[in-house]
Amino acid sequence: MRISFTISMGLVLISTACTTVPQREGRADREVRAVAFVRMVNTMESGSAVDIFAGDQKVFTDIKPGAMVPYREVSKGMTTFRARWAGRDTETPIAENLEMLGEREYSTIVLRPGKDGKSIEMTAFDDHVWAPDTNKAKVRVMHAMPGISDIDVYSQGKKLLSGVDFRDESRYVEVDPVTGDLELKRDDNQKTVAIVSNLRIEANKAYTVLLAGSNDKPRTVVLEDRAEEEPNIPAYSPLVN
Repeated sequence: MRISFTISMGLVLISTACTTVPQREGRADREVRAVAFVRMVNTMESGSAVDIFAGDQKVFTDIKPGAMVPYREVSKGMTTFRARWAGRDTETPIAENLEMLGEREYSTIVLRPGKDGKSIEMTAFDDHVWAPDTNKAKVRVMHAMPGISDIDVYSQGKKLLSGVDFRDESRYVEVDPVTGDLELKRDDNQKTVAIVSNLRIEANKAYTVLLAGSNDKPRTVVLEDRAEEEPNIPAYSPLVN
């Protein structure tokens, strides 16, 4: 269940850019602790920096518009994330999101414009994904740019995903390793919305492409997700009397 609250503010159009953010893994001793991991992406192009709280704990400090912060530990379980203007720890949050965090699972917190392009909203996405098949990669898209719905995604002229709506994330799709352009197009007229130029997709990895910005000046961010080997679950065998 996700609950979001918003507050209005002015925005400046986001300039076209593409940034790749590598995954950051914790130390081996962290893996055995009862914690979850979250990273932060602030897609707002203008405005003041924010602090992000998980419950009463300040997890991310002074996150400026356009900033991306690698994974950090938080307590597992039902957690309310709150965004406040930096340094204003006791003030009413400008955005909130209620999220269930699984033990040793990974999530992305996205601060983005609301549907009106002026408000601020917060969304959380689950990054805990099984690794792709051998010599394959996985790609998904998060749509955080207001004003356009139903985004189709193409690579090497082949449609990978279709109909990704604003505020939503797509499923992961398996692809062959490749270096080339990833095109995001409108579903209704197939006009290009944004291009991730010369994206290097490596085997045995998973990626999230985040579409942000505005209709006039879109922005894309590429995140490398943490992918784990799927556990080997024995086939079901009925009990024999």
